[in-house]
Amino acid sequence: MELNKLLEIARTERFHTKPIQIRCCTAAGCLSSNSQAVKDNLDASVKAAGLEKRLQVAGVGCMPLCYQGPLVQVDNQENLTEAKFYEKVIPEDATKIISEVNGEVTDLQKVICISHFLLVNYLFS
Repeated sequence: MELNKLLEIARTERFHTKPIQIRCCTAAGCLSSNSQAVKDNLDASVKAAGLEKRLQVAGVGCMPLCYQGPLVQVDNQENLTEAKFYEKVIPEDATKIISEVNGEVTDLQKVICISHFLLVNYLFS
């Protein structure tokens, strides 16, 4: 494939990507800890909050901390220095996670780290 075609595909993908990506681990370890229900509740919470145009929830593969699962990662493309990584998420946490993404303060105490740099260091140290 030619470089120009690849660049065109990348531009198209970026254009259609929502500004905030929420990734819920749906690999075997997290699935055994009910991550599918977490993802389903995240989807429902996004819809209930009317944030479908800004937020996208996706089930993803292993996020290397199976013993801390289910895991949820929030990436904000509007602020690339910020990421939130939640551990031991239960389905009932979904509403609070979406509230936090929407700028509200909650009592949820499951954030491991709040930056890509810290996350990479945490995962690979």
